[in-house]
Amino acid sequence: MIHWLAIGLGLGLIPFVPGTMGALAGVAIAFGLARLRLRWRIPAVALLVVLAIGICEYGKADFEQKDDPRIVADELLTFPVATVALPVARQPGLMAATFLISQGLDGLKPPPASGIESWPGGLGIALDDTVTNLYTLGIMAAVQAGRRRWLNRQRPS
Repeated sequence: MIHWLAIGLGLGLIPFVPGTMGALAGVAIAFGLARLRLRWRIPAVALLVVLAIGICEYGKADFEQKDDPRIVADELLTFPVATVALPVARQPGLMAATFLISQGLDGLKPPPASGIESWPGGLGIALDDTVTNLYTLGIMAAVQAGRRRWLNRQRPS
């Protein structure tokens, strides 16, 4: 059972961009969590990160590579970090933009994510994605704040 969770219920077996497919499934989880109040959403997302670490730790034992591309539980379960404080339930376009930024940063692995990736086991597998999704959250929160300021200036006095 945990093996199937590690490979994202089969998403990791998709030969073309399995990590992106795992993160795309994480969008569904993020939309589901967006309906919760923030005070419940934050601990739920933290729990998903803890689960991702454990599942990836178990999953790596089934494969030869440390961060085998078939292990997508890290992308699946940590993507909601990028949306935890964003109004994605009311703004689906924001979810799409967040997904694209997250995927771009996942490819770039900005520090400290690049260093964390080398940490042992499930910790390194899941926390590098957690860090890139925290970057994504910061970027998208700044964009939202700028957008609100701009819209407020456009209102007639």
